[in-house]
Amino acid sequence: MTAIPRLSIPLPFPALLRTAAALAGAQGGGAEIAAFERAFAARYGRQDAVCFCRARMGFFHLLRCLDLAEGAEVLIGGLHVADFVNIIRLAGFVPVVVDLEPRGFRLDEDDLERKLSPRSAVLLVTHLSGYVHDMPRLRKICDDRGVMLVEDCSQAFAARYDGQRVGTFGHAAIFSLSLLKSVCTLNGGIVLAEDPALLERLHRAAEAEGAASRGPMLAETLKNLVIKTATWPPLFSLTVLPLLRLTAAAGDWFARYQKTNKTVVLRDRLPPVFRERFTAVQARLGMSLLPDLDARESKRQAAGRLLRSLIEPDGKVALPPQCDSADNGYWLFPLVVEDPARLKAALSRQGVDSAPMLLAALSTEAAFAGMGFSAPNAEWTRAHTLFVPMYPTLDETDIRRIAAAIADFQRAS
Repeated sequence: MTAIPRLSIPLPFPALLRTAAALAGAQGGGAEIAAFERAFAARYGRQDAVCFCRARMGFFHLLRCLDLAEGAEVLIGGLHVADFVNIIRLAGFVPVVVDLEPRGFRLDEDDLERKLSPRSAVLLVTHLSGYVHDMPRLRKICDDRGVMLVEDCSQAFAARYDGQRVGTFGHAAIFSLSLLKSVCTLNGGIVLAEDPALLERLHRAAEAEGAASRGPMLAETLKNLVIKTATWPPLFSLTVLPLLRLTAAAGDWFARYQKTNKTVVLRDRLPPVFRERFTAVQARLGMSLLPDLDARESKRQAAGRLLRSLIEPDGKVALPPQCDSADNGYWLFPLVVEDPARLKAALSRQGVDSAPMLLAALSTEAAFAGMGFSAPNAEWTRAHTLFVPMYPTLDETDIRRIAAAIADFQRAS
């Protein structure tokens, strides 16, 4: 029986090969970047957007362009790309970590209320795995306290709350365009904002960055090609999954290879590679994925809803809470599990690959010790999450196989 890989690269082989060839040429083409920015923004009812070399740099420049008071606090969820703590610090502000709800992926609103202070200026709310927050509630909390709400929609390109797209509830929104994202431009990120004057300042900041170096983008192109080849189902079934089983005791080497942020450090400056411009080559990749984006994401969401309906939570396997009014994105499909390693091994024996949590629990990172971060629920969720396959090319048979494998584990336990 053909195995089901944990992930699927959205970029087709020909696009990746064309990109590798194009990276050997000139990197100009401001008109192509502008066209991609406008096309992306139009999906969210905005006139314009601004691309950066990384989503974290989009957030950095957004913070710098908001005219915040010196030493202002920026609140961020307890599970995130760890480097966002550095981004907040290097932008000149103070990071404050907000815990998540118990056994879930949304912010704990009570903890948020406790951690808001007169110095609070920005809340970055991340729709983790495409699980949507109660956005009207968060917007009201922010408006009542004079805090700017910024949405991180990197894992929720098509998610909605009460029919409204996430990314349109806050004062601004950021999207990662990196590996596995629904719109992938190798590296890259894009910022949406309500205020035209803010967008103009962001455009000036983006244009002031240096020329892009080819090395990192070539490396990212190669990574996409390697992972796409490794997850081709026949090869994955015959070679990759057996290797993962044999080496499981030493850890998940596939996850280590996939992970971009392999170490967490406390930075005293931004790396030079962060101070580069988004390129026309990247814009072409992004534009190529926009025409069928909604169709692909609709398939992903339908698959996520089906799998959720087929799983019977018990003491060993549970599902994260969700809002009744939310249409989640299901960029990933998390299970909250008593013993993730045991479930992972059981699924692997049935040909279903799965993956650990790659995001950091910010309150446990040694690099950030002494910053006073506290998020025990986020720490627990990180340790007890296992992601099963969830992507647009899965069909109903695949989803029912995954559900059956989970049910077999529950019965055997």
